[in-house]
Amino acid sequence: MGSNEREAVAVVKLVSHTAKYFPGVFFHGSDSASLLPILARLLPFFSDPLFRSRHVIFFEALGSLLSLLRACARDAFRHFFIDAMLAVQERDVLRWERILFQAKPRQKDVLVLLYTTEHLH
Repeated sequence: MGSNEREAVAVVKLVSHTAKYFPGVFFHGSDSASLLPILARLLPFFSDPLFRSRHVIFFEALGSLLSLLRACARDAFRHFFIDAMLAVQERDVLRWERILFQAKPRQKDVLVLLYTTEHLH
């Protein structure tokens, strides 16, 4: 692991520790929605191959921040999860659209049936 990766991991550990033991640092007298940009900056690390072995650290930091958000700003917490669910749902629809676009004409009927079956449950 290079120095940039070590620095990123150290910062994420610091964020996690701070969220657990010094939560007031994130608020500065304002609402806890200021946590959302920090959460948004952590999420892309999950897709970076350099950090695959360190996902536990990122999950721990996200967990600490989400716990803090849930405790201090329930509306922001709800909005975060609604947005996250919509993003996952949209990604799933785009994946199915790409599969259907690439399918041969006879396969499309079966794929449409699989898609509807998957989304009924």
